[in-house]
Amino acid sequence: MLEASETEHAVHGRIIRVGRQLVRQGLVHSCVGNISARVGGWIIISAAGAMLDRLSVATLVEVPLEAPAPPLAASSDARLHLAIYRQTSAGAIVHTHSPYAVAESLTGESILRSPDIESTAVLGGIPVVDPGGEMDELCGRCVDALRGHAAIIIRAHGVVAIGDTVEQAFAKASFAEHACRIRHLCREGRVRG
Repeated sequence: MLEASETEHAVHGRIIRVGRQLVRQGLVHSCVGNISARVGGWIIISAAGAMLDRLSVATLVEVPLEAPAPPLAASSDARLHLAIYRQTSAGAIVHTHSPYAVAESLTGESILRSPDIESTAVLGGIPVVDPGGEMDELCGRCVDALRGHAAIIIRAHGVVAIGDTVEQAFAKASFAEHACRIRHLCREGRVRG
């Protein structure tokens, strides 16, 4: 376990606040999605089945970065989080199941581009990663796609966004959903680009 420190407590608070924001903004629902942050040689990640708007210190799990396998109490996506932390400089990860991003990932495109200026400036294109194969293969594809990108979408599954902090990762996930919503509205003919 991590030694109790002000930094650890601050990270717990940030994860809990971002969990509430994710639900409030409709980026996750029920007990899907997860959040993690790197603290030294450990990560703090939401527990398996945790409701993100009801997170507490009791529903956050500490996992050593070099753990051969995450504990069962950790989110089912903990292996993906560990792979990203081991191979990138990410300080935090937010994984959503946001509806427009999931829908847009089904268009068959490998990189999604939005016509809105802000999303393009922040994210550029958003790579879409196919979920098939073994978990290690998926982790490898996600890590590769995150090189040079702050957010990706796992096709038919959801957004994985990284940042230096949980707030930054949340912002990238939020931008990804916004970009996908704009794309969707343009395709439906509701707005003109």
